[in-house]
Amino acid sequence: MTWFPPSRIHDLRALLLWVSRLTSAVLTLVGGVTFLARMIQFMLADAIQPQRNYRVWAQLGYDEVISWSIGQILAGLTLAFCSQAALRWIIRPPEMGCPRCGYAVGDGTDTCPECGQTGVG
Repeated sequence: MTWFPPSRIHDLRALLLWVSRLTSAVLTLVGGVTFLARMIQFMLADAIQPQRNYRVWAQLGYDEVISWSIGQILAGLTLAFCSQAALRWIIRPPEMGCPRCGYAVGDGTDTCPECGQTGVG
């Protein structure tokens, strides 16, 4: 017994897939922009004395920001590549067709033409 018709389940899976991929895009974009901005700022700050520049960065906590941005990029890419498989695992796609014989019933009838099972459509 299903709580929702298959079309609603497909709509819910499509919505959740869209939201997870949008989240992954935002995470990757924000992490990438933050990483590039901090690296450009680091390179342009003091090209003559890079050791002094890194000490100032470490005191301000910018090295942690670079670690966070790398983590955001990795989390976004992981979510992007694994979102469809995760949604398939969380919300199982409905089985289409007759539950008894597996015949693809698509004409909107309530009985299976292959085995006679009622309540299929």
